[in-house]
Amino acid sequence: MLRCSFILVSLIVLLNGCNYFYQKPAVTTVYIQPFFPFSRERALQVAYEVGNFYKCKVVVLPERKIYSEARSASGRYSAHILLGLLAKDLKDRNGKILALTSYDIFCKKNRVNEWGVFGLGECPGRSCVVSDFRLKWFPDKTREFTINVVLHELGHTFGLPHCSYNITCLMNDAKGGIKELYREKRMLCSHCRDKIGLKI
Repeated sequence: MLRCSFILVSLIVLLNGCNYFYQKPAVTTVYIQPFFPFSRERALQVAYEVGNFYKCKVVVLPERKIYSEARSASGRYSAHILLGLLAKDLKDRNGKILALTSYDIFCKKNRVNEWGVFGLGECPGRSCVVSDFRLKWFPDKTREFTINVVLHELGHTFGLPHCSYNITCLMNDAKGGIKELYREKRMLCSHCRDKIGLKI
């Protein structure tokens, strides 16, 4: 009897874990927080693309200054600290929060304390951040690449890991380079779409 109860509890935990890991965008509200000087106008353009791609509700918040607590001695901003502060500000609101910034952001990678990144998202989780700082090096592609990175990082929050099924899938790992951004298409492969319940 005790063994059956243990198996039942384990099964419930496993099923709940699966439901948590893969979240359906359609039942989610995404809040977009533009950090000055990233304008609310540009954030509204991103919001349109997010809503169209993930079929979810999107709310753009008023512009605000970026969290000074996340600033390092070099003047760059820790993406990990930003994620924590964003989730804290989200408080009791159901949904996810995406921050948009033009400041340089970083995370720790191997022995490099400040590895510059385009964006970072919890997987799964409630917060993600995207910076166009490095994407501005490609002026003819900045807007396109920024939106693609946004959709990629939001994909992580819905539980999608990096994709190894299709090299053009939006969830491929950019590996800190620009080549992958040129290669990928603004689409999720069928494998990734199935995980989060998006129809073709």
